[in-house]
Amino acid sequence: EENNQKLKNLNQELQAFYYSVSHDLKAPLRSISGFSEALIESFGSELDTKANDYLHRIFKGTMEMSALMDDLLKLSRISQHEIERRLIVPEPVIQSIVSRIKEQYPDWKGTIECMVHDQICADYKLFQVVLENGIANAVKFTSKTANPVINIDSYIESGSTVICFADNGVGFDMKHVDRLFNPFQRLHHQDDFPGRGIGLSIIRRIMDKHEGRTWIESVVGQGTKLFVAFENVCI
Repeated sequence: EENNQKLKNLNQELQAFYYSVSHDLKAPLRSISGFSEALIESFGSELDTKANDYLHRIFKGTMEMSALMDDLLKLSRISQHEIERRLIVPEPVIQSIVSRIKEQYPDWKGTIECMVHDQICADYKLFQVVLENGIANAVKFTSKTANPVINIDSYIESGSTVICFADNGVGFDMKHVDRLFNPFQRLHHQDDFPGRGIGLSIIRRIMDKHEGRTWIESVVGQGTKLFVAFENVCI
């Protein structure tokens, strides 16, 4: 009982920290970025190349920090979300998200095949977030592949429904796999694959809330498979 209370207090402190970082620091950041942008627009033509470069770096840095704070807030909201399990037919949800992601990445000309026929017992909103991050991640890391293909399928194993997101993208060395599910950890250069390393950590946190499992398999240059397993507690 005492340990449970300590964990509860620690969790509350973490949520307060996330909230403070994501909200209280936003105002000064907006001020810095706003004045930087105003200087660029109003006096950029009067400044030399080096001064302009410094101002653009300040502005870009504030935008990146603001995005990181938004990601912290996303993690905090997931931790606070009370899950409401229900039986979900995944395929129409997946098709809707696929359409939305293809609109977000109009230059991506690959194929996404969905063969998920098993029902899922999960919180509907959080399940959508898992799908969005899983598919978007696969799209991003197949963006330099000649003929990108993403396969989304499912199977039943040990009382759980497992969804697999498989792609033929860049892949990675499995010796670094433990880093992937930590926030803001990246294995590829920002210039090659833009992002902040938050998608997989969001998926892991959601699956932990469902008392489910998450794992990943990959081969450099041959693609990646992301697995999420939801227990069939609704059935």
